[in-house]
Amino acid sequence: MFIGPKDPMLHRPTAAISSRLLVKNLSKGGPYEDQLAKSLLVMIFSCWDEFYRLLIAEQLGVDRSAVKSNLMGALRILRNVVVHANSKVAEKHIRQLALLGWELAPGVVTITQKMMEQFIELTHDVDVRIEDGAT
Repeated sequence: MFIGPKDPMLHRPTAAISSRLLVKNLSKGGPYEDQLAKSLLVMIFSCWDEFYRLLIAEQLGVDRSAVKSNLMGALRILRNVVVHANSKVAEKHIRQLALLGWELAPGVVTITQKMMEQFIELTHDVDVRIEDGAT
């Protein structure tokens, strides 16, 4: 499988992968499922932190640091694990991620379909609050 904007017979492809490996990686529970889930969760936190949190703060006339959410706080920890720790969960992260209800152990975390479903359920009752004196 060749991926690129031009004919791979005439131009160097942007990427290439064997059909066998592509099918394996796309399988249920495969690495692409994990990568997509992690990318989505990182994006959700970024949208919260860079847009929605700021919008709420502006509408209420408070500093953005005063706008808090337990779920988004847990997602911040997960984002840091994924982006800065190569998805390696430490013991301290397990406590910090308890709100997600995931069965985690120290080591590399793989985000499964079940974990994403649990996260989505949590978003139905997401808490947002304003804390005085937040920095």
